[in-house]
Amino acid sequence: KYPQIAGYRIEIFNGRRDDCLSKRSNFLRQFPNMKAYLLYEVPEYKTQVGNFRNRLEAEGFLQKIRSDFPGSFVISCQIDRPQI
Repeated sequence: KYPQIAGYRIEIFNGRRDDCLSKRSNFLRQFPNMKAYLLYEVPEYKTQVGNFRNRLEAEGFLQKIRSDFPGSFVISCQIDRPQI
């Protein structure tokens, strides 16, 4: 596993595991080069996408996907360090 740094992701869905996996698959069909994560935080699963270094990048991408993934929002978290 790669070291992590402070950054941002976009949470596109939270709820039941099957629903989160479905949203993740839909997202990856549209954005195959973007990372998508399934996380579990009691009591629900979360689908988060991207590894953004700053909030501006994350907000910009959020505008692109908002119509397909309504209710999505930017979160501050640890992200995968970019590979060189």
